[in-house]
Amino acid sequence: MSVSKFIFIIFFIIFTSCGQNHDLEDYGDITQSPGGINLTLPAEHVGGWARSQCLVCHNASLNIHRGKNSYIDVDELNRVIEKNGESKYCMKCHSPNGAN
Repeated sequence: MSVSKFIFIIFFIIFTSCGQNHDLEDYGDITQSPGGINLTLPAEHVGGWARSQCLVCHNASLNIHRGKNSYIDVDELNRVIEKNGESKYCMKCHSPNGAN
């Protein structure tokens, strides 16, 4: 592969990934799911089901509860999460997520 093709591919990848908002997770209105805000089915949390470390994937300081269906004071929630066991605190509202 020539250097110019390689550079083109790199720039193409960089520019196509820019412009997308990766700072907001929007799962829709989870209160409409069978378990409400409790994650009770593997299909509701594909890739994260049965994992207890929520904050490994979900960035609490950037995007949790910032979607249009959330009415929670995000900054206060983040302070409470930091002081009260981090991922364990998520499970108080969202259930153990299949991690027993």
